Amino acid sequence: MFSLSKISHKHTGKLLEKWVFDSHSNLVSGAAIEDIDRDGLKEIIFGTTDGKIICVDERKTQKWVYEVSNEISEEDSFFYDKEQIDSIPAIPTLADIDGDEFSEIIFSSGLGIIHCLDYKGKLLWKKDTKSKIKASIVVDDIDNDGFKEILVVTSLKKLLILSNHGELKTTIEVDSPIEGMPVVFKSKKQTQIIFGTNSGSIYSHDTEGKLLWVFKATGKITAQPFCINLGKYEGIIVGDHVGYLYCLNVEGELVWRFKTEGSIYSQVSVDDINDDGKLEIVFGSCDNKVYCLTNNGNLLWSYETDFWVVAKPIIVDIDGDGRKEVVVGSYDQHLYVLDGEGEYNLDFVPGLSGLVHQAGSYTNVLTKDPGTHIGKRLWKLKLQGLIVGCDLFMEGEERSLIINTKKGLVDDIVHVKA
Repeated sequence: MFSLSKISHKHTGKLLEKWVFDSHSNLVSGAAIEDIDRDGLKEIIFGTTDGKIICVDERKTQKWVYEVSNEISEEDSFFYDKEQIDSIPAIPTLADIDGDEFSEIIFSSGLGIIHCLDYKGKLLWKKDTKSKIKASIVVDDIDNDGFKEILVVTSLKKLLILSNHGELKTTIEVDSPIEGMPVVFKSKKQTQIIFGTNSGSIYSHDTEGKLLWVFKATGKITAQPFCINLGKYEGIIVGDHVGYLYCLNVEGELVWRFKTEGSIYSQVSVDDINDDGKLEIVFGSCDNKVYCLTNNGNLLWSYETDFWVVAKPIIVDIDGDGRKEVVVGSYDQHLYVLDGEGEYNLDFVPGLSGLVHQAGSYTNVLTKDPGTHIGKRLWKLKLQGLIVGCDLFMEGEERSLIINTKKGLVDDIVHVKA
């Protein structure tokens, strides 16, 4: 039942820029954040378009830099510009793949050479896939043998499964190039490797590379699928570039779909953001909007920014009041913090003697809910460029966000109480 406390609740405080790190290069993706050396301080690790992996700690101190060195023939240089050759196109992956209790950093350069670094930024090994790679790499022990595998998607219509030493184990070939990260879905029935392609096909394979099913979406898919337990069934949620968000069951059958008016580039975020005991689905679209759906695909609320929303939203209690907020970065160069529940708009005007209906309402009996939820902005902060990555940094007394902008700045944004 609707409560007036939803109207009267006040969010206090403000967002401030704690520090800014200038990488002196353009950025095209966000950062990976983890205490990789187990010293009690988190590291922020990201790639640049001039071929660097930079590691900065939470105090803004640069700890190390690894520079990619791609040597190509004079003939090949006519087909690539410098940025294509060296650029790190996606967020590095952090995972302990050798069992030493320290995370390794795994990423690909623009030419499709996979690099594996130790936590000090030293090269352990590299693997040339001879194909462009645009997505982050996925690490998982897909066959439960105690050793992690490395999953890589390529422009040559292949998904490669490598050992933790970079040796090729399995190749999965599909109908078109792959630009979206795969997901390893360990459902009740079996383990599936699920990913979308540029042709709009969503594939599921088992851990040995055998095809399980294919679903044909309407448009190109660059978003990583999200796998979720929806109570009655396990679901796979992913968006395409035509603007559809799909929910499939584990057999690849359509359960529901939701249409936006712009491309959906990134993975959805899922959480119970309004404490109703059910999961909600939050995502951005290139129709400039942020959407929040119920777990059965119905619109709960939406909020419109002034440009595309490409980066994955973050769901977090940013102000420490016990209620979750939705944090999104827009290409309009602003960071938005939205109320997770949205705002309830009444369709009638409360009066002293009951309900005074709006024009066009002629009955004393309400035949529908007396209002709707809309997106509610709590804070808006202007940054110095297009936002290409938005990541949760730390929680505690001081909740913090790391924001990457296209012009090469990494911002630490904190919420402070008024």
